[in-house]
Amino acid sequence: MVEVKRLLFSGIVLSFFVSYAVSASCEQLSPSTEVQKNISILQQTKRCPQCDLSGANLIRMDLTDADLEGANLARVRFNLTNLAGANLRNSNLREATFGGADLAGADLQGADLRGTSLTGAYLQGTLLDGELVQTTPYADEQISGIEETVYVLSLIHI
Repeated sequence: MVEVKRLLFSGIVLSFFVSYAVSASCEQLSPSTEVQKNISILQQTKRCPQCDLSGANLIRMDLTDADLEGANLARVRFNLTNLAGANLRNSNLREATFGGADLAGADLQGADLRGTSLTGAYLQGTLLDGELVQTTPYADEQISGIEETVYVLSLIHI
């Protein structure tokens, strides 16, 4: 079960997820051998297209111009990671977190962003299939001066 918590602190909204697991094993807490091998390849070459990095901790890495096209990046933690100019086209980014990450000029077209947190990420020039819109999440509670950037997927019907 996942619940979203919001804190109001000096006009800034901090969003975070709290996850509850009914049962957990050591295997769920550490990346698989394949994922660990792929992390090593990515660190050395900045290339890992179509590879599995699911659940990896890639916090504070320099992945400028990295090629991760079509990679499985589900639940990856990219917090404070430099992904400027990275190719993330058609990748699985479900439930990934990008808090404070630099995604300037990164290509996320075709990526699955369901459940992804882009809170605090730098998105100037980022290529997305949808758009980022400013919302006022507490307007109903008559609290003003707080805005939140939300990703909205554009659906095109053919």
